[in-house]
Amino acid sequence: MVAFGSRLPAEPINTPNAMGQTALHIVAREDCVDEVRRLLDCGADIEVLDEEGQSPLVTALVHWSWNSARAILDHRPDVVASSRMDVVVDSDGWTVLHHLCAWVERPLTPVDIIRRVLDGGVAPNVRDFHGNTPLHTIQ
Repeated sequence: MVAFGSRLPAEPINTPNAMGQTALHIVAREDCVDEVRRLLDCGADIEVLDEEGQSPLVTALVHWSWNSARAILDHRPDVVASSRMDVVVDSDGWTVLHHLCAWVERPLTPVDIIRRVLDGGVAPNVRDFHGNTPLHTIQ
């Protein structure tokens, strides 16, 4: 039996399911921030990509799981650079930044997350399949 808070071997934590998602992907998507922190403290890989090419951070962001995204960014602020934020996440060719900018007028405005993503080096001028940059999606 493993005592609470002890460090578990990283391999079982990072074992993917049939869709390539690890436990961190799943709890980040569901915005289970305490579980996200626990997995990170136990050595969960924040750079592992699922079958869609999404890291746990990208998964959290595209599912509006702001608290999980903040927990991942707090755990390792440089993760933006390795999280493939340029990956297209929908059929319109939108990247994570397109989605974040489109949601800026929603009640849970993730302005702090947008700032952290941009500070992490994400290119703000990436165009979707229709030629729109993330700034074009702000409503």
